[in-house]
Amino acid sequence: MNSLYHSYILKFGALCISILVVIVSCAQLPQFNKYTAHNGLPSSMVYRCIQDNQGFMWFATDAGVSRFDGKNFDNFTIDDGLPDNEIFNLTQDSKGRIWFLAMNGKLGYYINHNFYNESNDTLLKQCHSIFSYVDIFEDSRGRLWFGTIGNTLTCIDGSKVSRFFENTIEHFQGPVVMESEKNQLFVYCGKKKLLLNEGNGQFEYHSNCDKRVKSYFFRVSANESYFLNQDYQLICANGSIDKVEFQFCPSSLRNISRIDSNTLAISGYCDSLVIYDKVSKGMSFLNLNTTVNCTYTDLDGNLWICTSGDGLWFSSSWKFAEIWDVSSGLGNEKIYSLFKDSDGGIVIGCDENSLSRLSQGKLTNSSKISLSKPGRILSIAEGPNGELVGGGDAGAFLFNDPEKVIFNAPFSNSVGSIAAIKNLNFTADGWMVCAGANLYSFEEYDITGTSVFDSILGSRTFCSEMKMNGDFWLSIANKLVVYSKLPKSISNEGKVIFESRVLDLEVVDRERMLAVADGLGIVLFVNTTPVDTLKVKFEMPADNSRRISYQNGKVYCATNNGVVVLDVLNDSLRFRRFITTSDGLPSPEVYSVLISENKLYCGSDKGLAIIQLDKIPDSVSSFSIYTRKVWGTWGETNGRNDITFDYSNNNLNIEFGAITFSHADELKFEYSFDNAEWYNMEGSILSLLNLTYGNHQLQIRATKRGLVCNNTITLYLKIIPPFWKSNLFIIGILCVILGLFYGFYRIRLNSVRQQSALKNHMLDLELKAMKAQMNPHFIFNVLNSINYYIGERDTVSAQNYLGKFSKMIRSVLDNSENVFNTWAHEMELLKWYLELEQIRFESKVNYEIKVHPDLENLKVLIPSMIIQPFVENSLKHGMTPESTNFLIQITLSPAENECIRIDVKDNGIGRKEATARNKQQVIGTVHSTKLLADRFAILKSMYDYSVEVQSSDLIDGDKVIGTLVTLTFPQSPQNLKL
Repeated sequence: MNSLYHSYILKFGALCISILVVIVSCAQLPQFNKYTAHNGLPSSMVYRCIQDNQGFMWFATDAGVSRFDGKNFDNFTIDDGLPDNEIFNLTQDSKGRIWFLAMNGKLGYYINHNFYNESNDTLLKQCHSIFSYVDIFEDSRGRLWFGTIGNTLTCIDGSKVSRFFENTIEHFQGPVVMESEKNQLFVYCGKKKLLLNEGNGQFEYHSNCDKRVKSYFFRVSANESYFLNQDYQLICANGSIDKVEFQFCPSSLRNISRIDSNTLAISGYCDSLVIYDKVSKGMSFLNLNTTVNCTYTDLDGNLWICTSGDGLWFSSSWKFAEIWDVSSGLGNEKIYSLFKDSDGGIVIGCDENSLSRLSQGKLTNSSKISLSKPGRILSIAEGPNGELVGGGDAGAFLFNDPEKVIFNAPFSNSVGSIAAIKNLNFTADGWMVCAGANLYSFEEYDITGTSVFDSILGSRTFCSEMKMNGDFWLSIANKLVVYSKLPKSISNEGKVIFESRVLDLEVVDRERMLAVADGLGIVLFVNTTPVDTLKVKFEMPADNSRRISYQNGKVYCATNNGVVVLDVLNDSLRFRRFITTSDGLPSPEVYSVLISENKLYCGSDKGLAIIQLDKIPDSVSSFSIYTRKVWGTWGETNGRNDITFDYSNNNLNIEFGAITFSHADELKFEYSFDNAEWYNMEGSILSLLNLTYGNHQLQIRATKRGLVCNNTITLYLKIIPPFWKSNLFIIGILCVILGLFYGFYRIRLNSVRQQSALKNHMLDLELKAMKAQMNPHFIFNVLNSINYYIGERDTVSAQNYLGKFSKMIRSVLDNSENVFNTWAHEMELLKWYLELEQIRFESKVNYEIKVHPDLENLKVLIPSMIIQPFVENSLKHGMTPESTNFLIQITLSPAENECIRIDVKDNGIGRKEATARNKQQVIGTVHSTKLLADRFAILKSMYDYSVEVQSSDLIDGDKVIGTLVTLTFPQSPQNLKL
């Protein structure tokens, strides 16, 4: 035991010596946020951490597990469903289950907001072990392998549980399962390497590597692992030894994890974190002064460090930020100007007249310059001969070595005090132009003295810039002026292009210029026209812009809140991202920026930060929004986006969260209710009061540093109305009302139908009665005629007359039920009637019946006995005793609108003369006319059948030669509503 101990001591000493040799750089620590039991964690002892597929970070501690979204910790214990409060390890499988490996030898998992353990999952009861679970691995077939500190190995394959190596206790680490590229499963158990025989399901001894494996084996990924060989050398194990990397004392090594494809983090060694570059074989050490259990890199590249007793360390800047301060050799930490000289070095102008130069990763010539007044070095420029000129609170000075001042020219303002030089520039002719209280120019200078022009502009100036086309831009007081060239004496004849104080200018190309406007932000000029402005506070997350540097379409602006990165488009500016202390800056107060060789140099009040541009994310990473808790008087629910509650509990409280680990304190929420405008929320809890029943939509989005996250969640709220306002109730009431209306309608319809049927029946009877009233008059006349022949003893005429009459009566009786008859039948009846009248009037009456050829083949229906009354009237009123050749002409012809026209024409005395001669028959005529009118009205009412009658006298000059009666009625049967 003592020999082994001494061996460790010797190797530890050798390791310390090797560390001193292999360290390639040791810069200041990156910025870390620390989380302990005092600010959210359940314990400061953090064993492991993972990021789930939703983006949450999970931490395993000795007092439960914690879920973290960047701002809120949700802590869980056995009361919430954990198998134990002390959880050694955790991971998420391919099914989304987060597994918890407990100290008491139990397993548990979490999915869909629920915890499962032995009490509610019978499969987990079969996994109970007397040893603590410490390792978990999921193979390509979805099997889960759990290792314990006693080398017990448990496999969960669907609903089957298998146990291996239960009779062995070798060391604390437990078995580590791996899978080769050929999907061959093997396990390192102590010094043994065993392969799984898929045929019999047993692990079998494998001789390879067993002599080299000393004790500890570390799995970095499914097919990448490292172990210690017998000489305590860390070996990359990919089925064989690749190469010896470096030596470690096994008692100090705790975990190896991958940071990126080429970088490993080795934790636990001498309270330091070792960062190992597999490509360059170089190491750097982060001396954290705490014991590190493991490290983890999330999907956004943030580094998480789990410690033993010092909580959780978090950094988003460890990868790309390099900090130089006084401890690194910088003359002064407050940096106001940066300049790249012709040799590629970075000249750094600091406070207290301090100058430094950074070249090839080393600080040189850091010293303070003896000037007439202490103060800031605000500007550095290089002359045409390579000489460096500085300007600041003490005026302007020339130097070729920071320790040797060639000259110092303190300029005075109107009250005699030394005026600060804020900007230095050189013209194409080699003149040096100084912007300060006035604008000065130096035509030439040497070691012995200078030749100085007088003040060429008696106004306060801030900065100047020569454009590529020779224009000279100058910021004067509160305006920006452009001159076509810089003469020895500037008049006020320049072109004013902008009304604001400009602090810095940067050339983009021959046509475009960028300017920093005090209080406004960044202004883009095309030629001399301002085309776009990004304002501070409103569009950029800063309060004060200072200096800018441009390269490859991006402008970097130094502000009092960090560095703003903008895209410079053709004629517009677009905010891209913000760089602050969380990204590696030592302070948010940034005074100057410079871009050189794909590096961003940021001068702040706490030193110089150097950031690799290719390692800066393009924009603030998007983040997920989720519902933490929803509650009301109806109860509480979590994690649901569809919420239903009763109208009587119409007050709702919702707490939201967002998963973001950088600048989480700057997160703000906004909401929109039922697609209305967006409103800011106070904090992360939204209270909605007195909601109306029905369906609503609630949209939530988050903003951070002026950026709106593209992830918006929508909650669907359904408030159940009271039963008397529910759709079902309303539908039921409507159905009842409709049923009542329908019943009333049916009753009313039946009543109307009965009344209509009765009315139609009565009308039909009336029609038939009218026909009966008209026919007897005709019969009476016929019988009188027969009686006359009998009285005259003219039996032949009487028999002939009676025969024709009987035929006619039979036809009338056969069709007595028909309201309508064909025109042919009606013409036949009319013909019999006229023949009877001819006999009665002893051949004094003649008639003609004409039918238009278009009607001969049509089955036209006309009202029965409709023509006979008008023929009878002609005989009765148009014929006189003196008449010897009375002619009646009946014509059927088609009329307009598919109607029938019947003309009854006679050669009688006319209507006026007939009225005068037959006054005694006026009452009978009136009665006959009324019967016809009533019959026509009944036809209209019952069958919508209109009959039009027109009567007129036929006149030849002044003499009446007859009467014409015209009847018009529908022609086609389909027009009759029988």
